[in-house]
Amino acid sequence: EPLFFHPLGDWQGYGAMETYLKFDQDYDDDIFYFCHLHAGMTGRIKIKDAAGNMMSAENKPDIGYEYDIVDGHDGGCGTYGLNPFTLPNDQCPESFVCGPLDAGVQDFATCINSMDCSMLDGMTTNYGGDGITNPAWNDAILFIRQMIPHHQNAVNMAKALIKTGAVACGQTGPTEEGAAQSTACLLEPIALGIIVTQNKQIQVMKGVLEALGVTEMTSDCDFELSDAAASNSTSSASDVAVNSAKLVASFAAGAFAMF
Repeated sequence: EPLFFHPLGDWQGYGAMETYLKFDQDYDDDIFYFCHLHAGMTGRIKIKDAAGNMMSAENKPDIGYEYDIVDGHDGGCGTYGLNPFTLPNDQCPESFVCGPLDAGVQDFATCINSMDCSMLDGMTTNYGGDGITNPAWNDAILFIRQMIPHHQNAVNMAKALIKTGAVACGQTGPTEEGAAQSTACLLEPIALGIIVTQNKQIQVMKGVLEALGVTEMTSDCDFELSDAAASNSTSSASDVAVNSAKLVASFAAGAFAMF
């Protein structure tokens, strides 16, 4: 299990791994895996006999909920949770990616636009309102409510980039220190690291909110373009988004300094 924390390059050098389970009694139902590092990551495992036949074609035991199904816009982007945030959207500027866009990048840019719209909507939150009188905790709650959609955006960006194939390294085994590497081989571990690390941090932050007795979404408020911003060009709208991100970074830095 400690190998889980090793870098991707080391994993590639380890080769294929196998896990064996020993049952001390007859058992023909399904089993499940649950990741203790990433809450919510689970899956059903069908058991087969020596001939390769499923012990039970029926999905049992019942787990009481359905797995999320990625479809529509998310299916094309390789993301999750973006279907309600395709542009145009009344919670977002006209576009976050400035054009004109070549046909070769249009699909990825469309995915990025919906990711940024989702993040903007998620990071537009009220301060306080949860019955907590300690300003320090209200600051921490604001930080978390802003940072969760920020992290979710980073995870979606990394997933979408991987889906394009642009960062498919194709290299096996560890790389010697100082050896030249392709752009893909430099970026693929970064993208995979973002998915693993920031997903874990999202779970930790959600746990903090739960411990404080507050929820993730109770403090959402609507984003409205001012008359001046609405009449500006797409590039001006993008400047507004950049300045908003800088303001959020300032809030985050203040929250860290307080603790």
